[in-house]
Amino acid sequence: AWNKQANILYFEPPAGVGFSTTKTQQQKIYNDNIVAQDSLVALLQWFKKFSQFRKNRLFIAGESYGGMYVPYFSNEILKWNSQHGGTEEQINLSGILVVNGITDFNIDFGSGVQDFYYMRALYGPELREKYENACLKNIQSADCDGYLQKIQDMTNGINVYDLYRKCSHRKTSKSKPFILRLSEPHPYPPPCFEDTGVIDFLNDSTIKAAMHMNSDIKWEMCEDFINKNYQMNSTGSVSYTHLRAHETPEHLVCRLLLEKKKYTT
Repeated sequence: AWNKQANILYFEPPAGVGFSTTKTQQQKIYNDNIVAQDSLVALLQWFKKFSQFRKNRLFIAGESYGGMYVPYFSNEILKWNSQHGGTEEQINLSGILVVNGITDFNIDFGSGVQDFYYMRALYGPELREKYENACLKNIQSADCDGYLQKIQDMTNGINVYDLYRKCSHRKTSKSKPFILRLSEPHPYPPPCFEDTGVIDFLNDSTIKAAMHMNSDIKWEMCEDFINKNYQMNSTGSVSYTHLRAHETPEHLVCRLLLEKKKYTT
């Protein structure tokens, strides 16, 4: 079985989401660089406590906003390794994997969503032509806003994360794609996501005890304070070209990634 060949360590960044904790949440600054630095500190502390895993090959994986977390975190590890070359302090980073990730805000928050809808035939060629004529010229124009709203209206209630599955129409669910409302306070789960089971499971006292979690922590799908105060890097993720510049025969950091240009076309 795979679990006899590898171990999985789950990170819940930034500090304060899920079961992760911070004593200074109200004063803490949240952005991609700080989350990466905090993640490195957490990893180093974990290695300090479980030193038998230090020499193991490390692969970092993430999805969705992991397209930011994973490359930023990996970049911090590469900087750490460059400062501790030839010592036992080096981290054996061997690869990274990003699935369905946010990497380029201009594309992912702009044309990417509309392109995805069109390639899945969620709206037709006539509306597509109008959208392109208006939005490719001026995405801030009133005409562009109108066509974007029409596309949104046509895709309401559709499970954009899995078109072959029904959308979970809970009272707290919203059909607006999560990617389009990352900067909005949202006391509800991502759209079409039935969160009752996972919330009940992770808040069960016996489960918390088995995972050695503080019984006072209430696990939630979304943390409103952090979501509202998180400062996203509008320029997008760390350049894959930058990460690949650190490749060595021992550390093929980006072999599990597509080239950014290919990924975003």
